[in-house]
Amino acid sequence: MTDDTVNANDGPGARISRRRLFELGTVGALAAAGIAAAESTAGAHVLDRTSAAHADAFLRRSTFAPRLNSFFRVARDGGASTSLKLVEVTDILGPTGKRGSSGEHGFSLLFRGRSGSGLAQGSYLLQHRSLGRFSLFITPVVTTRQGRQDYEAIVNRMSS
Repeated sequence: MTDDTVNANDGPGARISRRRLFELGTVGALAAAGIAAAESTAGAHVLDRTSAAHADAFLRRSTFAPRLNSFFRVARDGGASTSLKLVEVTDILGPTGKRGSSGEHGFSLLFRGRSGSGLAQGSYLLQHRSLGRFSLFITPVVTTRQGRQDYEAIVNRMSS
């Protein structure tokens, strides 16, 4: 047997290259992941954008600006959830103090919830009817109006 092949247990003398074995294993893993994802969202058409692979295409100002005044469900520990309304999308200025093209990659999101929403600073799983499911780090911010609590998320992927 050479270094680049391994014996397969399919029968006497059957051989398969390590490269081919890796390719078949990768295809099998991807198929299994696809089946698991389909089963977990059976009956619900929810896009899952929780992986880092989606961040570049998804975490952009243009994704959120059209969704002003829409609601996002926030999953909490224990299976409970609360609703937050996106009330503001604000550009973060670049190093030169100008927005330029950085606005797509540097912005803040302000969400509004009811007082007593009880969300501490941290990463949460959010769900929106057209955006699907995604993770976002939010922080409670000081608000002067009674009966509400605001939360902010900062997206900063600007290059210097």
